[in-house]
Amino acid sequence: MSRAVVAAIERLRAREALTAEQAAFFARVARGELVSVRLELQIALWLGVTLIAGGAGLLVRENLARLGPVTIGAGIGLAAALCLWHVARTAPRFSWGPVASPTLAFDYVLLLGVLLVGTDLGWLETQLTILGPRWPWHLLLLSLLQFAFAFRYDSRAVLSLALASFAAWRGVSLALAGGARFHGQGDLLRLNALAVGGLFVGAGVLLRRSGRKAHFEPTFLNLGLLLLLGAAVAGAYGGDGSDALWGSVLAAASAATIALAYRARRSDCFAQGVIAAYLGLLRLVTELHLEEGLYFLVSVSSFGVLFLILKARRRFKEES
Repeated sequence: MSRAVVAAIERLRAREALTAEQAAFFARVARGELVSVRLELQIALWLGVTLIAGGAGLLVRENLARLGPVTIGAGIGLAAALCLWHVARTAPRFSWGPVASPTLAFDYVLLLGVLLVGTDLGWLETQLTILGPRWPWHLLLLSLLQFAFAFRYDSRAVLSLALASFAAWRGVSLALAGGARFHGQGDLLRLNALAVGGLFVGAGVLLRRSGRKAHFEPTFLNLGLLLLLGAAVAGAYGGDGSDALWGSVLAAASAATIALAYRARRSDCFAQGVIAAYLGLLRLVTELHLEEGLYFLVSVSSFGVLFLILKARRRFKEES
């Protein structure tokens, strides 16, 4: 309870700067009688969506023999359609800028509908083999649907699913295709991750500069950097004869990320660049065979990296 705030509210009410109803409301907040449970409700809704989506999988497994694949697919499709119908009925008009959700549950109903669509597509493909060996194209179709829903209903959660589905489509397609180029399939997959990560980063920058769904840029940028830097780190630790080349790629990518993030005052991107550079340095240290002092060095340096990230975050926040 803040007595000073309560007293200030009473003075504002006496001066008629606040109405009696407004003063009563703010006084309840100041005395701690009224608290927000928005975060708790969001967590509960998220868990509910996760449980329902998981329950759909259990329903499929337990009732396959009794209901048949077509009936189960139709049931999941109907549930997805009901969710998306509710979203379409209550959604605000489309805008290239941020759009506030009409209700707290709106985004979660949309997310549930999109997850059920993915479940239904995967189920029908496994049972009916519509595309046969070209089944990864379902991931591309799912990604395009998720992109459409994300942009239409301004959902960053669905956008994250769309980006993940697109990256999975590329990775699964290459894994099934195989190949011995670029020192084996591992390097081919890492090069694919570099390309997809660069595509995501470029798309995020384009959205920000065009001013159309510019608030989606962090989602594109962070996932793109995760793929870019993750592929470079995986290559540096690959141990297949090309780790020196990948080490150079990691050094260049992490240095560019740190420099650009520092210039733009982006603590999230700065942290990713610092962690990637740190992992690259650890890879070099292991080549020195310092077995006795290695664990001590890793422990001390990890605290130093954490301190650097927190200090940069605080400084960026003060300067923004």
